[in-house]
Amino acid sequence: KPGEKYRNNRDGLFGFNLQYERAVSKSIFITGSAGYLLGNGAASILPLKGGVKYLFHPNIYATAEAGTMIVPSGGVDLSLVLSPGMGLRIPVSSESSIDLGLRYDRWQTKPEKQHYMGIRLAYAYSIM
Repeated sequence: KPGEKYRNNRDGLFGFNLQYERAVSKSIFITGSAGYLLGNGAASILPLKGGVKYLFHPNIYATAEAGTMIVPSGGVDLSLVLSPGMGLRIPVSSESSIDLGLRYDRWQTKPEKQHYMGIRLAYAYSIM
């Protein structure tokens, strides 16, 4: 089972992702992301997600995303993932910020559920 390798992985996962955001109002954004996660001794995971970001304050936000976790080892395994989160944007300039976030990812691999808490540190900049 592809998810089996994550059950006892207490050393954590490390990875990167690219995220796109588009404002639909002053405080609501539509998001899309793709990434790569790798654990100590575990197979790689490729998360693909879309969702919503809501700004409570210009620098404090909550997110809700859903998508799939692709586990390519031993054949491709697709799993539904749900990811609530929250974060803080620290402005660096009028066009960029440092983004510090906390996220909980939960996904199903038959027959078990997998989950982890993630810390995200990102540099965000405007491309438009």
